[in-house]
Order: sequence, then C-alpha cells, then structure tokens
Amino acid sequence: MINCQYLQIKFKDIEEKLNKAKNASVNDPELSAMLSSYLVVFISGIYEDIIEYLFVQRAGKNNDKEVESLVKTLIDRQFRNPEYENIRKLIKALGSNHETALQSKIDEENKAGITSALLINK
Repeated sequence: MINCQYLQIKFKDIEEKLNKAKNASVNDPELSAMLSSYLVVFISGIYEDIIEYLFVQRAGKNNDKEVESLVKTLIDRQFRNPEYENIRKLIKALGSNHETALQSKIDEENKAGITSALLINK
C-alpha cells in the first residue's frame, strides 16, 4: 500500500473517474470516444504530476531548497508527456539500480500502454 497521502489522493481520483466512465450510459460513439480521450489525457497528467512530485520530494529530503527548486525547474522544462522511455531515462539519472527496479516492475504491456496513451494525446 502507498503510504503517501498525496499519491493516494491522486490514484483515488483516477479510480473515481474510471468508475464514473464505466457506470455512464453513453450510447453515442462520438461522445464515448471523447470521454475516452479525456480520461487518457487526465490520467497522463496525473502520472506526470506524480512523477514530478516524487522527484521533488526526493530532492527536498536534505532540506536544500536550491536543489529542490533546480529539480522542479528541470523536470518542468524537460519532462512532459510521460512516455515510458522518458520515465526510464529520468529514473536512470538517479542510478542504474533504479532503472533496473523500474524495468522489473513494469511489464511490456504496461510500458506500451504508457507510450500509446502519449500518442493518443498528440
């Protein structure tokens, strides 16, 4: 279970939106497609926000506000649209052991899903 309240709130928000979409009675294919696109953009934005949050929190562990600000600024500038390859490269910057851990925890189908969600947004 995730111990971070911020992450719990974000994931709960995703779950609530998905449940609303599942329970919605939409008979219009065009409206269904728009709802699906919205959910992809919404979820991608949350994942982007979560990744940034985790990096900024990690940078702030030493109470060095300048390093924390630097990390936030760099991520804001260089890390948009959380394609799996971009996530992998960002995590690899922390060390190859983190990259290895990421690769072992995300299967190929989910890696492809992250990337395809990005393509839908373009």
